[in-house]
Amino acid sequence: MEAGPMLCDKLDKSDLPFFLSAVGDKWIAEIKEDGDRIRLRIKDGVLTLFNRAGKDVTFKYPELHNLYIPTTHNDEQSVNVFLDGEMCVMDKDGVSEFNDGITHRSHLHSVSQEDIDNYPITFIIFDLLEIDNQDIRDKPWEYRRGLLEDLQLEHPNIIISEGGK
Repeated sequence: MEAGPMLCDKLDKSDLPFFLSAVGDKWIAEIKEDGDRIRLRIKDGVLTLFNRAGKDVTFKYPELHNLYIPTTHNDEQSVNVFLDGEMCVMDKDGVSEFNDGITHRSHLHSVSQEDIDNYPITFIIFDLLEIDNQDIRDKPWEYRRGLLEDLQLEHPNIIISEGGK
């Protein structure tokens, strides 16, 4: 019998279907991007980014300062959201660069146009934690995922993870 990848092994995207079949329907698998865990909050039109320690790091990622998520009923009002994701710097092949990428951006005390040009960020969102001031962390992942996809986020520096697909 041929063994599949171990849980602690780095999985190739082609291994994901095997992994998902092994864990059944009680778990989902996400591609692990090599970046910094970031939470993004938009509340009353104000965007704030927090690192894993809860520190405000909004100034480090000016590319996202113009993010706006219109409500379905009023294009002039932004949806209040709290998103969980990974901030990455991707190479030309779409692979996250940690040591030569996001580490540079995350350690800056001020961000120049040169930093933005040489270390462009991509925020990979993998969960919606709150929407319209309602905490939905206790809701099933499929429900949260549906709401996240319904937001129809369109921003050049944001992608939504594949989410176990």
